[in-house]
Amino acid sequence: MKKVMKYIWLIILIVVVGCNQSIDNDGKKTSNTDSINQQSNPIIAIKNHPYLDSTIHVDENNVPINKNEFYFPLDLFPEVDFDMEQDSTGTWVISPKIIEGAQDTFVVRWYSEHLYAMQEPLLFNKNLNKEVYRFTWLRTFDNPVVVRIEKTGKKYKLIWKLCDGAGGYEPGNLKINKSVEINSEKWEMFKSKLDSLNYWNMSLGRMSFGSDGSEWILEGVDKDKYKVVTIWSPSDGKFYDACNYLLSLTDLKINKKDRY
Repeated sequence: MKKVMKYIWLIILIVVVGCNQSIDNDGKKTSNTDSINQQSNPIIAIKNHPYLDSTIHVDENNVPINKNEFYFPLDLFPEVDFDMEQDSTGTWVISPKIIEGAQDTFVVRWYSEHLYAMQEPLLFNKNLNKEVYRFTWLRTFDNPVVVRIEKTGKKYKLIWKLCDGAGGYEPGNLKINKSVEINSEKWEMFKSKLDSLNYWNMSLGRMSFGSDGSEWILEGVDKDKYKVVTIWSPSDGKFYDACNYLLSLTDLKINKKDRY
């Protein structure tokens, strides 16, 4: 009788263990307890933008160690050719045409040289745990300027810099480097201007240019998006208003004739 009871308890033990295990998709045994724990503690996937690059060597402020490092993903700056075409009225117009598979390394290197001279951080290479927008203003014959606005938690900050060179030539040396805490109203005002121009859905890269003039470059990054838009010499419109608003928050004194 004892031997029979021993076998009965053995069968019960096998059944209990079997009931507490299942086979996962890889053919491995997992316990029901594990399944319960997974359900009660789900893994939340963090969505990242596609331009993260951990291979870039940077310092503690995320400024590249290599002065020749690009500040923008090349994929966002396709090579653009410009054709002269006649419209329906017979007027000649310049039409941009993207060259498939080619990147505009000349423009990216030019922009990057000025940002490095101002010791600006990269914005696309890693998760920054904050929302940042940066306006880079490269005027052909005037000092290059950067204005950066940031939100970290419930704190807001404005940083502006100016080099003593020229935006269309050599950047020169850093002459102005200032920062100030700002209130949420100024941040929200800027964000409302971005929303009005539908910034995150604007065309990428550099789709217009001219001789001399200026480059207006606006980057944006948050926890799951990175964007860069550049427009040549805007004089009005919503994009102009958003960038010009950032300039107005600084103490830079810029004559109207130099605001191009």
